[in-house]
Amino acid sequence: MFKLAKYYVLVTIYKRAKFSVLMVLASVVAMVVISLLFADLVAMNTGSDKALMVSAKWILLFTLLGLTVFHLRKIVKSVSFAFGEDDSEVVDEKKERVLEKIKLRSRSDLIMDKYRKVE
Repeated sequence: MFKLAKYYVLVTIYKRAKFSVLMVLASVVAMVVISLLFADLVAMNTGSDKALMVSAKWILLFTLLGLTVFHLRKIVKSVSFAFGEDDSEVVDEKKERVLEKIKLRSRSDLIMDKYRKVE
């Protein structure tokens, strides 16, 4: 039962915030790649270039961390209604237009009216 509930929560999170989940995963992967890449670049450089590389690395990592936190907040906000009712109401314009009609007519009624007008 617990596994089923966990699966339901994960699917709900993914459905409601698909873009944010993908951005969080991409940010984490980018952080790992930047850490490894800049570790090699810092090891190859000497002097003032080393300080420049280290500062660029940390600026990029903090930017990606901020992006990750922002999207995690969006995920938490969008999933807050996971088990409750969603306040947003989807309006189907076709359905509303049909329900507003006083007299509903079938397709055969429309065809018959068309041929009656011709005569």
